[in-house]
Amino acid sequence: MRRRWRAAGVHGKHKKSSYNVDVVNITLDQARALDALDRHGTLVKAGAALGKGHPAILHALRQMEHQAGLDLVDRRGYRLKLTAAGRRVLEHCRRLLAAEAELASACAEMRTGWEPSLRVVYD
Repeated sequence: MRRRWRAAGVHGKHKKSSYNVDVVNITLDQARALDALDRHGTLVKAGAALGKGHPAILHALRQMEHQAGLDLVDRRGYRLKLTAAGRRVLEHCRRLLAAEAELASACAEMRTGWEPSLRVVYD
C-alpha cells in the first residue's frame, strides 16, 4: 500500500492561518531541498545528495509550502513532481543559492587578502 504524503486536512489548498504569507522566510536549507528534489527526482536521492534523510527533505518542503502559501509539490502518483508554482519558486531558489555561493567566494577571497583588481602604476 502506498502512502500519500499530504498534510492532514490539506487538499490542494492551504488552510487559512494567522501566518503572514506576505513575508516569505524561505531558508537556504529549504531552497536546497527543493533544488535537490528537482535534480534527483526522489526524496531519498535528494536526501542522500544533501547528506540528510528523506524525512528531513519532506519536512523542509512542507515548511516551504506553508510559508509560501502555495502547493509546490504534486504528491499524486508514485513520485513527487513540482507544480507550476514549484517551478517558479525553484527558479528563485536557484538564484538565491547562486548568490549564496558568490557571497561565500567573496568572503573567502577577502579572508585571504586577495584583491580582484590589479593596479599598475608606472612613470
